[in-house]
Amino acid sequence: MIKTNYIVLLFILILVFLSINQKINLISSLRYTSIENLQDYGSKTTTTDGPLPYERFVDNIKNPKENTIYVNLTSQSPYTAIDFNKNNNRKYYGDHEMKMDFKYFNNASNLELYQSLNP
Repeated sequence: MIKTNYIVLLFILILVFLSINQKINLISSLRYTSIENLQDYGSKTTTTDGPLPYERFVDNIKNPKENTIYVNLTSQSPYTAIDFNKNNNRKYYGDHEMKMDFKYFNNASNLELYQSLNP
């Protein structure tokens, strides 16, 4: 019983020390940083800021123009432009849902790069 009390007391002291260290930075290597990992990488319409221009990409997949790569992407089943535009598929392929999915894709594809370049 006494051993358990010491373990609980030690755990509480460690938590107190870590919270104090976070405020006044006694040991900088123990300080954790608060970085929002789900950032909005990329641009809505251009590819210079991220891998996919999420707004333009969704428009082009749902309404591909002739002689573009989007025609090839959406020409084979199960992912055709017709399927993306069906009313019963709006829950999954609505404009807002697809834009958010591509934003998360941009984010996930940039996380590893960000973390490896900023140790």
